Amino acid sequence: MEITLEKVLQFQPEEQTTYHFLVVGAGGTGGYLLPNLARQVSLSNQVMKGQGLRPHTITVIDADDVEEKNLTRQNFIPNDIGKNKAKVLATRYAKSFGVPISYIEEYIESRMQVYEYLQNITSSVFQNPDNGSVKQMRVVVIDCVDNTKTRHFLKTAVSNFTRCPTDFISSGNEERAGQVVFAPNQNIGNKLSLFRALDKDDNKLIVTSSRATFPNPMEIFPESMRPKDKLPSEESCAEHAVSAPQNIHANMTAANIIFGFVNKLINCEPISEMAVFFNTSNSSTKTYFAKRSDILNLLTIENPKNPYMTSFLSFKGFIKEFGEISEEDWTALTDARKELVKESEEAVTVRHADNIDSPAEGVA
Repeated sequence: MEITLEKVLQFQPEEQTTYHFLVVGAGGTGGYLLPNLARQVSLSNQVMKGQGLRPHTITVIDADDVEEKNLTRQNFIPNDIGKNKAKVLATRYAKSFGVPISYIEEYIESRMQVYEYLQNITSSVFQNPDNGSVKQMRVVVIDCVDNTKTRHFLKTAVSNFTRCPTDFISSGNEERAGQVVFAPNQNIGNKLSLFRALDKDDNKLIVTSSRATFPNPMEIFPESMRPKDKLPSEESCAEHAVSAPQNIHANMTAANIIFGFVNKLINCEPISEMAVFFNTSNSSTKTYFAKRSDILNLLTIENPKNPYMTSFLSFKGFIKEFGEISEEDWTALTDARKELVKESEEAVTVRHADNIDSPAEGVA
């Protein structure tokens, strides 16, 4: 039996990189991520110090205070009630692991606000030269929020931030199921896009590059380009009190998957995973790698309980990356897009596939 191997793109983290992790959201997922993240950063910083390099740092952003109802699912204790979530976690784990963790007690209200955070973070890292040298720096923005509008601000700010390479890790979950998306190099020029790498006419089955970029959450979930939910600060007290049900296992699972990406980044291990979907009700996970078949498989994801799980190939800007593809692949794409247009009111950025003659001509 003949076995056909598929070409895969890998993102390769670079050695001697100083990371700053910006964790947005200190509730269900963020609260379980932070202890593991702080422990990993503490261990890595010992190595960085021995090499004379600037240590990794962490910032946590959340305006919410701990409430009694949070104790059933989130990583807090009764003594935390009434205190700011970001402050509680940053203080606790900075002290426990000896890691520089700052906190910001604010809601994110705009893209410019996130942009200013990124500017301030990078400026502070390059200050104080006595604390080690900075050979190269990266910011990793970790989205642990449950608000689509906030997520949109994060992604657009990251795309426009040019001071240093920035990676984006985005998580989302409902009561039992969810996903984590890893999107490296969201803001650098001369990126090695997924399909340009896969379409190269060579014999390499694995294409590894520090310039590799994968689809971002806005491309995977195009309806989030037009978020309809309110910002946390816009909600009434009654609206704020009512939250979508989530299970502690789902939050812990999302946090562990995020940590898996962080662990690979810090340890300079190649990453070929674009997204991981999970369902804790049956202990299942599905990993999508940076290869053509997994891109097409993502087209078929349907979960009526989760409006975010739709095809990212409906996003017109991403289709430009395809270039020349097979007739079979293009038929699969157009059929999936027809269904998306028919079923989703949010598919406003998509032209109806009936009007498309070719990939190049069908995109405005």
